[in-house]
Amino acid sequence: MAKNAIDGKSIRKEVSDLEGMTQKLKRQFESHLFCLDTKASNKVEILGEWHEFVRKRSEIELEYSKTLERMADRFLERFNRMKQPAKGKNAEPTCPSSTSLDLLHSVLSETKGMAQRRTSYVEQFTMDVMTRIDTLNRDTTLISRKVRDVSTTMHDEMIKAYRELLEACKAYHQMAVATNESQHKLQKLKAPKKKGSEKEKSEKDRKKEMKALEQLMMNKQRMIRARNDYLLSMRGANVLTKRYFAKSLLDLFEYADYDFQWSMKKIYNAQAEVEHGLATLQQGVVDACVLK
Repeated sequence: MAKNAIDGKSIRKEVSDLEGMTQKLKRQFESHLFCLDTKASNKVEILGEWHEFVRKRSEIELEYSKTLERMADRFLERFNRMKQPAKGKNAEPTCPSSTSLDLLHSVLSETKGMAQRRTSYVEQFTMDVMTRIDTLNRDTTLISRKVRDVSTTMHDEMIKAYRELLEACKAYHQMAVATNESQHKLQKLKAPKKKGSEKEKSEKDRKKEMKALEQLMMNKQRMIRARNDYLLSMRGANVLTKRYFAKSLLDLFEYADYDFQWSMKKIYNAQAEVEHGLATLQQGVVDACVLK
């Protein structure tokens, strides 16, 4: 990329390429941040929907349990009114557990107990699952914010590196042009004149030639330093770019999803255990009635 003599067109092209690359990086970084923000907002939205679902279902489950308990109480009152005259009748004694009234009483009592246990179960489930969701939501927001901050820092470092590279490129080419001009000036002074003696030329132009030579040497030294700075800046920018796209970008998206799916599965498993528990409560009513 570096040459001793570079014309203005090639300089403008190289500078334009670096500027275009910097703008392209900015657009890519904006796209990466947009993806990270979208992932974070989607997670928060999913957790919010799940939280709302659990809350609504809890309201329905609690209302169902309370309604079931009230219904069982009403039927137990009716049962007591039905059973009282039955005791006064001269009926053959039978095993209480085998009578229709006792079976009905068993069903109503077990249903009421199940409704009470169900209310406690649902309240505990709601508190546990909603707390888990809130915790995951908070952790997800913190992780997303941290990942975004780290991403922004990386982006700023890379943009800074490319700006420094652009400045180093301009400085090198400016010194290359200045060196070429100094060399051309010295060659012009050394060129033999068509008129005038050699003695007159030596006495008149010696100081100019020495001054031009000193300027050329100084410009060459500056050009070499500028070229070294340019190459170092280029190497630094290339290292940052390679590290970011080959490793850091993947790590950022991986950290953004840190333990999210695993935590979601834990919440789901907790909810599945509650589903099983509710089914067990319902089955317990049937089993109790059958055993009696």
